[in-house]
Amino acid sequence: MPVAEEDVHRYGRVLHVLYYRAGDVDAVADHVRADVELRAAATTVSREHAGRKAAATRRRNAQLARVARAELEQRKPPADAGAIDVLVWAVALMRTAEIFPGPLRKFAHVDDGQAQQLARLIREARFGRGELQVWLDDILPRAARAAEGLATPDRIAATLGVSARLVSEHVQHFGLHIPVPVLRELAEAPPSWLLTARAEIELHLAATEVMHQDERRREAALEAAGRATARLSDASVAELLGLSEEVVRRLRVGKGQWKTAYVKQLLDRRPAWSLTEEAAWAEATRRQEKREARKRKHKRG
Repeated sequence: MPVAEEDVHRYGRVLHVLYYRAGDVDAVADHVRADVELRAAATTVSREHAGRKAAATRRRNAQLARVARAELEQRKPPADAGAIDVLVWAVALMRTAEIFPGPLRKFAHVDDGQAQQLARLIREARFGRGELQVWLDDILPRAARAAEGLATPDRIAATLGVSARLVSEHVQHFGLHIPVPVLRELAEAPPSWLLTARAEIELHLAATEVMHQDERRREAALEAAGRATARLSDASVAELLGLSEEVVRRLRVGKGQWKTAYVKQLLDRRPAWSLTEEAAWAEATRRQEKREARKRKHKRG
């Protein structure tokens, strides 16, 4: 423990000084020397361990690189490779080397799983930038021709009548782009999956059109009724809501006929009680019970 403390001003700084007994300091001298030696030994051991670990890491990385290079040799597109294979290879090299030649620059950020996977494999192979440049220069002319012969997703959708993403599930593609000859073949001789997809789209469009026509007819009926009279009969309301005339009569608000504006609100919002006959009867019963309860309360008052 210190026997005294003081603040000393030196060189524009304030130093906090602690004083100890000489005997106490001498008593811990051996411990201090042992601690220094232990720390030095631990540092030496740690360096040796780090060196072994680094060597093992280098050996493992070298093995991974050898395996990756062997796989890349097998996956390298041959002279007769298709346009998509050539383009995937070129874009993967381009992204790994961070070299973006003009003909392929527009594909630098196109989302394509094949190119991303191949780029990871190229990075594992640990090629130098110079080696990647040589490979890219070799494939660039073929890749540029392949890029020029690709159809965009918008063109695919306009030509085939289905989305490019659906087409990509059945045809080899690069980021939803497909070769123009393949697009032409699909347009001239549609396979079964394309015909099925078109039929589903047409069916959906037809169903949507029927719904729109029904909506337009209903609006026209309401407008005609509004021009003829401000109110509708129970029979007219029953037909519009798809309910029986009896339950519609029970649900009528007030006396006489239904107000056209109120019926239009019902058709726009379609409350739950107006969707089925059972729900309509339940609502009619609830309203009747509410009216009777109000009458009994009025009599007691």
